[in-house]
Amino acid sequence: MVVGAPRPEDEDGVGITSAPSGPGASSGNLTSGEGTGGNYDEASDDWFDLDKYRQAAGVAYEFSKKKMEDAGDQERRTIGKGADEQRRSARQAQDFRESDEQRDYQQAKRAYTF
Repeated sequence: MVVGAPRPEDEDGVGITSAPSGPGASSGNLTSGEGTGGNYDEASDDWFDLDKYRQAAGVAYEFSKKKMEDAGDQERRTIGKGADEQRRSARQAQDFRESDEQRDYQQAKRAYTF
């Protein structure tokens, strides 16, 4: 659009404007027009209530915090269980090594006497 040029009009000859037009638009309240219900009361508007928002955000935060704590507890239990199994496995491997060493020692001792 060129500065100073007349506003374009569509086929009906209606220009593009930013001001509301039509029935009920002259009152300045966009919700009081036809087809909008016309019973908007700003005092009872709870579309964005800051206290409700803070309460909902607090609930969401607590839920998220609890979920993360539960996940951390589960991970710690899993790590602990894995560590217990690893220690048990290492102990068993050590026992096998010691028994193999004892067996080899006994075999070597008997073979030396012959």
